[in-house]
Amino acid sequence: MKVRILGFSIDPTDKPSLDDLMSHIEATPIDTNKENEDRGGRLVFVNSNAYDDYHVGLVITAKDAKTYCQLKTDATGAMKLVVSDLDPDASLMEFNFFVVKKDSGIGLYQHYHQSCSMNLTMKLLQKQFNYVVKQNVDEAKKHYIETEELSEKKATTKANKENRDRFKWQMLVSEEKLNKILAHMKRIKALELNFSTLEVETDEFRGLKDHVVKNTQRFLFSPESKFRDLLKNVISCVNDSDADSGRVIAIDMFDNEQIFDIDKNLDIFGVYEFDTVTKQIDSLDIDDFADSWMIKELINICKEKSEYFKTKIRKKQRSR
Repeated sequence: MKVRILGFSIDPTDKPSLDDLMSHIEATPIDTNKENEDRGGRLVFVNSNAYDDYHVGLVITAKDAKTYCQLKTDATGAMKLVVSDLDPDASLMEFNFFVVKKDSGIGLYQHYHQSCSMNLTMKLLQKQFNYVVKQNVDEAKKHYIETEELSEKKATTKANKENRDRFKWQMLVSEEKLNKILAHMKRIKALELNFSTLEVETDEFRGLKDHVVKNTQRFLFSPESKFRDLLKNVISCVNDSDADSGRVIAIDMFDNEQIFDIDKNLDIFGVYEFDTVTKQIDSLDIDDFADSWMIKELINICKEKSEYFKTKIRKKQRSR
């Protein structure tokens, strides 16, 4: 199994700033399972002080399974499925390390199959961002009521105007890479984006919302569309959406349909064997994750490609 290093960018904000958000999570780690300790959940830890130029983080996904399966082969070559129990105080888990450059908001995210997706991690960060915004609004409202003797309504309006920032992020999809792949294509026929939830806009679909496993949106393009303009708009659409995955359908010079998966064309900053990574982080004390091999590896990649992490990323036009 491969461990891949993906890139992302968090748009700059003032209230709260990226530093404010990360400091908040560092003081109060994210725990999606505070109410039920017997089941799995996600934990997000952040350290903003270990490195001058980087916020570093660790996402742990704890599973609620108490057994695991192995495939064993006996002396005769026969295969057998063996179920083993975990230690009473142990849980199966997945891990994701990440780093964010403090001055640019550009970062790296370590991911492998079945671990927490970058999209889900960003949603957890967004939830904390919104919580901090609410705290700021409440504090500002109280201040204006006490010091300026404003009514609650006017104080709320003023506080909301001062805290209008929204958490926005984007995965780094390489326009250059897709451009090279599609260069020999005659035209782009369609774009498909897959979502794990259904955003209901009309009443007739409202009853389906809680039952949707995957919602696919398909966009068919005119054969007359200019290739380069359409390619830029496709990249923009991918970056501005909440899609979990997607693909571009193109027509080659022989009028054959070709399909390109978007998630296979993300900027990949590194690829490792899963077993290599796990050996490096074996017996890691969670409190010391900032000093782990994986965090240092991510920071080394940032330094080796420093010009990339100084790049100004285009701000998205809508919040996630």
